[in-house]
Amino acid sequence: MSWSDAGGAGEPAEERFAVERPPAAFDMLLAILGPDRDEAVRVEAVRGLGTFRARESIPALIGLLGEGPAVSAAALAALERINEPAPRPPGGE
Repeated sequence: MSWSDAGGAGEPAEERFAVERPPAAFDMLLAILGPDRDEAVRVEAVRGLGTFRARESIPALIGLLGEGPAVSAAALAALERINEPAPRPPGGE
């Protein structure tokens, strides 16, 4: 049995292991990216978007690359996380 077939009623492994993303949480994270927010709050919001691997947040994250060093670094890390391959389980194929 291949990893993509393991225990998931035919759904791809990427979908089974994706982080659940409640729409309200995603919208809230996008809303607090504005420049009038505290930098530490913005950094944590960006990290949250990276955790969700939300492709629809890519334009907003790209827009943050010119911000201060902490926000820019968090945006770059989030973009990298969104674009990295789906995680594989230990010992998976």
